[in-house]
Amino acid sequence: MNRTMSFALLLSVLAVSQLCAGPREGLEAEGKNAWDRGDVELSIKIFNNVIETSPNYAGGYYGRALGYAKKGDFEKATADLSETIRCDPKYRKAFYNRGVMFEQRRPWRNAIADLTQSIALMPDDAASYQHRASSYKHVGERFKAIADLTKAISLDGKNPVLYHARAQIHQKAGALRESLADYDNAIRLEPKRAGAFLDRGCLLFSLGEVDAAIASLSEAVTLDSRSAAAHYERGRVYQSHGRLAEAIADYSEAIRIDPKCSSAYSNRGAAYGSLGHPDKEIADCTEAIRINPHRATAYCNRGAAYSDLGNYDKAIADCTEAIRIDPQCAAAYCNRGSAYNASGDYGKAIADCTEAIRIDPQCAAAYCNRGSAYNRSGNHDKAILDCTEAIRIDAKCAEAYFWRGKARRMKGDDTRAEEDYAEAVKLGLDPDVVDYDPWK
Repeated sequence: MNRTMSFALLLSVLAVSQLCAGPREGLEAEGKNAWDRGDVELSIKIFNNVIETSPNYAGGYYGRALGYAKKGDFEKATADLSETIRCDPKYRKAFYNRGVMFEQRRPWRNAIADLTQSIALMPDDAASYQHRASSYKHVGERFKAIADLTKAISLDGKNPVLYHARAQIHQKAGALRESLADYDNAIRLEPKRAGAFLDRGCLLFSLGEVDAAIASLSEAVTLDSRSAAAHYERGRVYQSHGRLAEAIADYSEAIRIDPKCSSAYSNRGAAYGSLGHPDKEIADCTEAIRINPHRATAYCNRGAAYSDLGNYDKAIADCTEAIRIDPQCAAAYCNRGSAYNASGDYGKAIADCTEAIRIDPQCAAAYCNRGSAYNRSGNHDKAILDCTEAIRIDAKCAEAYFWRGKARRMKGDDTRAEEDYAEAVKLGLDPDVVDYDPWK
């Protein structure tokens, strides 16, 4: 059976062996021929006649179910498949097709029950295991889903869809290397499977294999240049490694393909902000918020841009809204802490950065901002500890060296202060910032 066969065509093929018996043969053949020609209404009428003359004949209900399914009336199709099963409790294809309909319409427990019955009646049917796995996945039973897909693969080992599906579930279950192996198999079996390259690229990124991730995502873009997701995900990888112009180009293409992609606007805004264009960041984040008013990262990023422009009240308001939407958004606490710090409210700055660190202990910016607030409030020892931790997490954090240098100078350690200032300038901090340090 062709794995890409549509559900309707699948029903057509399955119907052939079921719709013929005794004196009903002529009517059933007419009903099937009408279905094949696309005359669904006529097919349904013919099977109505079959049912009227033989109300306990499973094939009549099954044939009419095919018509309703092709018409898109799944409620009536499901009802007729139920009647098929009532008339013949071993009618496997009725269980299978009703199970697939349940899967598509989301009563997943019902789907699991029907597909289990289909498997009981035909234990070597790979498709039944595949669709049951999908339903198990949706109800959160990942290990059962993986077991079903493993069985399906043992029955149909050349089906890339099965490897791709198992890879996705392995990935969500945290079995990342197993997931990668399955993506590789899906691609081996179908070298032009853009979705597998896309998903593999995201996985490789999560594993820290940046070059391999970019290569996989670039292949996804090549195979499907209209994939907003592929451009967006590659943009994320570029952005995370400072390749901001390339990130902006990918986000822009994602937006062109899908103008409602709020995450692309939000991330492009952040990239503009990193390049020193807070006005563009505000514009993009405002558009992201218009599309999706519940996107915490857009408020968070816009807040950072307002801080860069010295508008701390708006920065605090935006970060507060981001926290309301997502109380676990460490960046929002960090950015709000930075705004409080810049506006002179060091106590609130320290509190927010402390919460950011609690949520994300690897947030170097939060340690750096808290170190700055400690320094400004006169606690130079804590400032040195925080900035040192920021440097441990991110050895290229120029601001951490700068603020540690300030704290060391205030403690009279001029030699090490100068070393920190020199490192800050080496990492890109404007020398004028150091030259005009009022605490020198």
